[in-house]
Amino acid sequence: MKFLSLLAFVLTLTATTTNASEPYVVQVNAHDYRFEMPSQMKSGWVTFDFHNKGNEMHVAILGKRPDDVDLATFKEAIKNLTEIPFESHGGPGLHSPGHASKTTINLPPGDYVLLCGTRNASGQSHFRLGMVHYFVVTDEPNNAPEPNADMTMTLSMYDVATDAPLKPGVNTIRIENQTGYYGDAHLVSLNGDASLATARQYLESLKEPAPPHFIGGIEQGNPEIIQYLTVDLEAGKYGWISHEAAGYGINETFEVTTQSESEGIAFDEIENEMILEFSETGLDGPESIPAGRVQVINNTLDERMHAVAIFRLHEGKRATEARDFLVGQITNFEQGKLNMNEGLDRPFHDYQLFLPIHNPDNEVSVTLTPGEYALMCVGKLGTDEAHHQHGGLHTFTVTE
Repeated sequence: MKFLSLLAFVLTLTATTTNASEPYVVQVNAHDYRFEMPSQMKSGWVTFDFHNKGNEMHVAILGKRPDDVDLATFKEAIKNLTEIPFESHGGPGLHSPGHASKTTINLPPGDYVLLCGTRNASGQSHFRLGMVHYFVVTDEPNNAPEPNADMTMTLSMYDVATDAPLKPGVNTIRIENQTGYYGDAHLVSLNGDASLATARQYLESLKEPAPPHFIGGIEQGNPEIIQYLTVDLEAGKYGWISHEAAGYGINETFEVTTQSESEGIAFDEIENEMILEFSETGLDGPESIPAGRVQVINNTLDERMHAVAIFRLHEGKRATEARDFLVGQITNFEQGKLNMNEGLDRPFHDYQLFLPIHNPDNEVSVTLTPGEYALMCVGKLGTDEAHHQHGGLHTFTVTE
């Protein structure tokens, strides 16, 4: 009996598929603070069956060792993690305790790492506490087919597009990243007392205590990476939210119903307009605007190229502090000085939202929550001619 129990345990940690018409499934159990999963798997379409069996929020960021980096250097870089030392291949998104989903990704042969980037109540990153798992994808193909999707969701700059609704039951979503950047998207249940604002607040630090409403998603992947998310949904209200790209439109709420006949997800409609005027004397905009989905309209009065960053300020912080922080952050990036903990003491909430609205044809919309905000023109950022040095700074209030 002991032998059979051990054999059964080993089989649960083995990537399996029965034939070429079935998925190749890898069981990933996230504990506090370790991953329980195989150390080797076959190449091709791999389905990570992710279960959060811990008491804290967990995520699984998937990275591949670059071909020009040896394995020892790869592991040392991850240990220090002063920069991103791998090719980002996505991975299972944020899961609150007890939640599970499946993420399917096409993996070529190579050395990989899976790590958790959330934090405990003391602010320690989970990967520092042991949630790092190295594994090998072999040359042997698994012959699993590409999943059949019930819906395709396209992440692009300032928009989330879908070609079908989500309905109660099991849904498989093909997620294409066309933002040009690392794209992530996380699914949040908004039933009961949950809110997208609470989810956004958690994403500012990824620190416990975490809300119990994250039910899966996809982690940051290179633009060419296609990921499939399979989730079991009940009827109710949900939200898509992004850690990196909420300001680019990936910050939406929607309903899952049995009655939906639409061609795609019916996201919340735009409620207000915010007109921004750029001129040689500065940047001007409204003093206040109601919270919700906002269409940003560019009214450029000069010939210069303009872009804007939007910040929601921490209480008691000034727009000039946000400006100085951003300029310093850009300078550090240009000099190769990256700090994975940078931003915890920044004077504004969330990640700054860059909106290149110098093109009047851009249909740019963002979701704004109540608070004090700063607008900053980032044209010629880092030069003596930087627009923010010549009046390109504006503050406004978002009301309830």
